[in-house]
Amino acid sequence: MRSKLKGLVGIVLLGSILHSGPPMMSDDPFTPDLHTFEINFASEIEKGDDLKVVAPIIDVNYGIYPHTQLTLESGYASSRHHYRSDGLEVAVKYHFYRGEILNVALYPKYLFYPINTPFDEGSSYEFQIPISLQFSENLEWVTSLSYFYPQQESTHYEVGSYLAYQQKNHTYFLETYLEENPTDNSLGTFFNLGYLYEYQENLAIMGSLGSESVDSKKEANLAYIGVQLIF
Repeated sequence: MRSKLKGLVGIVLLGSILHSGPPMMSDDPFTPDLHTFEINFASEIEKGDDLKVVAPIIDVNYGIYPHTQLTLESGYASSRHHYRSDGLEVAVKYHFYRGEILNVALYPKYLFYPINTPFDEGSSYEFQIPISLQFSENLEWVTSLSYFYPQQESTHYEVGSYLAYQQKNHTYFLETYLEENPTDNSLGTFFNLGYLYEYQENLAIMGSLGSESVDSKKEANLAYIGVQLIF
């Protein structure tokens, strides 16, 4: 899922700028308006040594309090020999610093993945700090700093960053995402190109293509497509 990948999703309108987390892996600091739903329906494919498909992915975000978002996300994953839930994410995002140029949020998460699947095992806590810098009316830079505390494995860090350029209803993304693997001290590197089309004020279509590289022995291609609804 795009929040893991990873996990894989919000549109928030602030002034005339369209701020977005999905279709990128990095999260932004923005939240839906009070009592507003932001729902993402998506699918993703990862092709490496095996083919993994997560579909559907359902990501529900709700403005429970001013500048505060409640998130529930889950998906159904399948590979060559396994079919089952890809886990559940429960999170609260608080957009505590709001400015014309700089925005910062606190984003604690609880992630649960089914035991004995080829994807993940057990549960994990994540503490994330998403940050946004608005360079101009059309150009935005987003980075997210994450600390993971899994119950089954060692702690590790993830850092994601992307540039977003908006031209009318079109937004283009360029992202780099780094993920530490504590078991062998390797560093997973993800590169993504993304696109979002705002069809209407409350409806957008999004997608991304990317690649993952840990070393010459582990590489994978990634694809993601989804729809966002706001009401």
